[in-house]
Amino acid sequence: MNQTLYKKVIDQIYRRYPEFTGARPKVRLQKSTASQNGGNGIYLFTFQKNVPIDDNKILPRWMRVMVNQQGKILKVSTSR
Repeated sequence: MNQTLYKKVIDQIYRRYPEFTGARPKVRLQKSTASQNGGNGIYLFTFQKNVPIDDNKILPRWMRVMVNQQGKILKVSTSR
């Protein structure tokens, strides 16, 4: 994935989910989809952020974002 599409995806996530602003994702190519689509696979962005809650406790939050080769977000799932 090129840098322009990477930045586009991250900006979209930061706008939709402001609590993840500043979290840098781990990005990997889903191998099973790449082999089925002739090398044009789906990228998986994994975000992790610790969100403060009451009584000085921290809640770890996770988000998985599936993105196609053109930078279109296909699916988003988050932890509670």
